[in-house]
Amino acid sequence: MTVAADIATDWQHVDGIEDVTYTRRLPSGDATDAAKAHRESLNFRETMLNGPAGLQPTDIVWVLWAATLAYTPSQGDTITDSAADVWTILSATGATIGATAIKYRCICRKQ
Repeated sequence: MTVAADIATDWQHVDGIEDVTYTRRLPSGDATDAAKAHRESLNFRETMLNGPAGLQPTDIVWVLWAATLAYTPSQGDTITDSAADVWTILSATGATIGATAIKYRCICRKQ
């Protein structure tokens, strides 16, 4: 028996999805992209590393869904949420299955 699953569209079944604008910082200018994302809290480890890692209590995690992005997020890029608040990406890690990126977990700081 095989299980067929299209996990690239799982974002459609997650509560709290927002339409955001992802802005990639390029040497020649910015490139923007509409994306689907949701917010998460910092995990326990990140909270415990708060001071040494340079994180602040107001930092949050944005999860960007790869199927809705044209770019791979990286440090210094920004996310503008539905309230027009701008968040700078401090770090981004991808979750993959095989070689396929599913989502990116971005620790962000509000500008």
